Amino acid sequence: MKIPTAIKNAIKENNLVVFAGAGVTKNIGLPEWRDLAVEIINYLNNNNEYENLINRLRTGENPINIFNSLEKEHKVEIKQYISKNFNLSNSNSFQVQKSILKLTSQIITTNYDTAFESAYIQMYDEKFPNIAIQNLDRLNLMEIVRSNEFLFKLHGCATHPESCAIFSSDYTKIYKKDSPTLFLLKSLAMQKKFFL
Repeated sequence: MKIPTAIKNAIKENNLVVFAGAGVTKNIGLPEWRDLAVEIINYLNNNNEYENLINRLRTGENPINIFNSLEKEHKVEIKQYISKNFNLSNSNSFQVQKSILKLTSQIITTNYDTAFESAYIQMYDEKFPNIAIQNLDRLNLMEIVRSNEFLFKLHGCATHPESCAIFSSDYTKIYKKDSPTLFLLKSLAMQKKFFL
């Protein structure tokens, strides 16, 4: 694979930020968005009450619409499900995450899981130095702007289920005009090179 010169230079200058989405967790068996919706519906599906939601997913409806329809009655249960099922054991190999960490320790992820944290421990025998979870921790968000080693959990983390962005209301809070998260993303975009 030919690496663009701008990316090579960013690596040398310790100025590269990798944006890691769902693709980096496929190898550790975590569900993609649509599959997560099916899992959660099955988890909540007492007396086949929500069978129609699975049919709506099969016909192509956006999973966020399904989650939104469950928010009022099951918000806490859904976030607790994610917390239970996205905390990973250190026994996984985390090869993709380790490969990324060899390039840079400046990572933004939309994943709820703890794969990067576990990979970092396996590689360096210590915890990731700077971890921030979207609007949850303003102090750590400010530290990230000054740091060359960080993990920014853009859509929340399973260790803090209330932070996980599932519903439209969650995304609105994260991306509203004056949110600390949006300020951080803009600051990083002006200072760093992003690899998506």
